Amino acid sequence: MKNKRQGFTLIELLVVIAIIGLLATVVLAALGPQRKNARVAAAQSSMRNMLTAMQLCAGDGLDLNSPTEAGTVKICTSGDGSLTKWGPLPSGWDYGATQDLTASDGEFSVNAAGDSAIITCNQSGCIK
Repeated sequence: MKNKRQGFTLIELLVVIAIIGLLATVVLAALGPQRKNARVAAAQSSMRNMLTAMQLCAGDGLDLNSPTEAGTVKICTSGDGSLTKWGPLPSGWDYGATQDLTASDGEFSVNAAGDSAIITCNQSGCIK
């Protein structure tokens, strides 16, 4: 009489689980730098979008509010500001503590830092 084998043994299942775990570790390690690059790109995009509002404020001769509370403080010191609020930055990013916010003279500088990068936006554009 032959013994019919049904299913897998515990050892076979453990080996497969170990291989899958090893492969998952390798993939996640390879994606680590890409996550950082994605957060930097998201911060650059957010800062560029806000740059347009800052340039409009400067063009109207208005000063800028400090970007301390993202999403609640409007960019321009006066006006409605309903569509021009300091946007949130990616996780781990913060606006810089020192900002040159006198836009009425046509010049301003705002920076954000995180993930070992600093993005500075002024009247001529944003640089990393």
